[in-house]
Amino acid sequence: MNNINNKKYKLGLYWVLPEHNKLQFEQQEIRVEPKIMQVLCYLVRHRGKVVSRDEIISDLWPEQVIGSEVVTRAIFELRKIFKDDPKSPQFIETIARKGYSFIYPIEVTGVLDVTKVDNANEFTLYNKRFYLVISFLTLFILLFSFFGFNQRLHNEEVENFRATLINQGESTVNDPVISPDGKKIVYIEQLGGNNILLLMSLNNHRKEIITEFSGQLISPRWKGDNLVYYAQCIYQKCDLVEHNFELQSSKVIERFNSKIRSMDVNQSLIAIESADTSRSNTSRSNISLFEYNAKSFKLVESPISSELNRMPLFSYDGSYIYFVAANSEGGEGISRYHLETKVLTKLEARFNAIYSMSNKSQSEIWITGRKKGISAIWKYDVDTGKTIEAFTPAPGDYPTDISAVPGSNKIIYRSVQRDIDSFQIGLSNNAIADINGDMIDMNTIYSPIINTYYFVSNRSGYYEIWSSKEGSVKKMTDIYANVIERPILSVDEKLLSFTSSTANGSMLWVLDVFNEKQVLKYTLPSRIHLLSWSPEGNLFFSMSSLQQENIYEFSVEDLTYKQIILSAGKLAIQNVEGGLLYFYKNATKSVMALNSTGEINSVFKLPSQHYFVPHQSNVIGDEFLFTTINDGQYSLNSYSMSNHETNKVFDLPANSYPTQIGEVDQQTFVIFDKLIRDKTQLYLLEND
Repeated sequence: MNNINNKKYKLGLYWVLPEHNKLQFEQQEIRVEPKIMQVLCYLVRHRGKVVSRDEIISDLWPEQVIGSEVVTRAIFELRKIFKDDPKSPQFIETIARKGYSFIYPIEVTGVLDVTKVDNANEFTLYNKRFYLVISFLTLFILLFSFFGFNQRLHNEEVENFRATLINQGESTVNDPVISPDGKKIVYIEQLGGNNILLLMSLNNHRKEIITEFSGQLISPRWKGDNLVYYAQCIYQKCDLVEHNFELQSSKVIERFNSKIRSMDVNQSLIAIESADTSRSNTSRSNISLFEYNAKSFKLVESPISSELNRMPLFSYDGSYIYFVAANSEGGEGISRYHLETKVLTKLEARFNAIYSMSNKSQSEIWITGRKKGISAIWKYDVDTGKTIEAFTPAPGDYPTDISAVPGSNKIIYRSVQRDIDSFQIGLSNNAIADINGDMIDMNTIYSPIINTYYFVSNRSGYYEIWSSKEGSVKKMTDIYANVIERPILSVDEKLLSFTSSTANGSMLWVLDVFNEKQVLKYTLPSRIHLLSWSPEGNLFFSMSSLQQENIYEFSVEDLTYKQIILSAGKLAIQNVEGGLLYFYKNATKSVMALNSTGEINSVFKLPSQHYFVPHQSNVIGDEFLFTTINDGQYSLNSYSMSNHETNKVFDLPANSYPTQIGEVDQQTFVIFDKLIRDKTQLYLLEND
């Protein structure tokens, strides 16, 4: 079994293809992260033996700093794939306080071995010729594969990186940028409520503070080895600052009345991404170009594109600006703007999401992002359009910010480990614990009728809708989404609706949860917030128009929608009898009731401590239930619409985010998300 990494083998009903990082099950293909495949193959190679997590880490990743939780998550994901019960295992057995043992028999399929002959005298001439032909073909295939594989390695320039952890501590770090000489980095650290811009030597990891700021520090960028530019912002106003290391001084070179989100600098120009204040949707950005020297700072062009664009990056020779642009599928790509000819070109890069970019050479870019469900560092050739997976971190680690010295072997990147879990208060059982893994499991809701939880998770690499019932967790969708908002159940709990993001709007989905099939897929031109189902089977959602949020009703049958309430949102609940429609009036922060004749009455003035976001309240019978936060204490409260009394129902944990308020057997319950881990680290990658 020493060569198990290179062979196709069978585990029960699953074919394992290590070279392709995938498993085949009947007609399905299951892609796995490279390190999860490495753990599987390692366990198979050591079948029957007990191996500890430390042994697995030291054997598989001897030159990387990796925590034991990586192996724990890999085992968790493998058990999910094989539907292996840890209490009665068929594949992976846990040995208490010792490690793991792979116990399933393996069927290996590989190249025919013609070197072993038990009895040469029994060979006929036919057999000898047959084996001679097989030997020749085998040799030919091996030689062809060797040269072809080496040619492929040469063509794709596969990188062999060594990863070194260069920061310690629990504080959040971001925006690491390496100097052109490759000897130092600047980065931002959040500490004690302040943001600190730090300089670190890559030789001895010694740090010194450049500046400390009570607002936000954004997007530091080197100009040569002695100048760094960055933005310091308070709310929507930002200063562009230049720091000179030789003079040990900083100065503000320009002030902006819009939020700077990112920027890049070359020898004579500064490209700045800022909030587009001309639109009602301020989440959009413009990229503007400025010329700067010791005497002046002036606008050259704004905006350089009418697209939804962000993260400008000057090309290695300074003739282009690259930027990230949304594509029609809801993912992201790269556009290139020629500074002299002003020609804009969309490149062939297609990603689910792009987190950061840095130049590798004149024609190549390093990209951190997610593609086909894999979060990795990618190498993209702007001339050929070829994208290569260059480095994949340990499972559960996501590479985000990246910075490289073009033409060198040094890369700095930021790794993020994020785990969000769902919890409940008020339900008699704690089956919700079955859904929580080491990834992001959130936006959870509960169906009392069929005793099932529905939630959003990225455990497959993309965000999908999952269900959990009686300990069985199942993926319900294959939509490969970047974002899925909190789902909502119809009144009879037979239909589940949710939205995913598109380039400029929302994709509306409806699932039949009993028959496990898609009922509807509909594109809306703007971002919406799903609020609830009506008793008649229509959907209520809120959508912004001309800087005003309004409530709409969508007919699932006719595929039409109409505006029903102006200047309202965040809540729209119609009682089961189809009478009153309760909603928030944005201007007064009040709960209102609309009756069937069109008359509107005020029900309840919400306290200022209320969460003014969707799904933080509900109407159940005579009670209006809502959440508040007061001096850091989160609480669920009830308001009686008959006697007009307000009471606290129970307290919620700090930093919880409610996703459902409901009632089962006259018992109020709350489901909420909670951030378990949000760890950021900086790594130095070097290759030989």
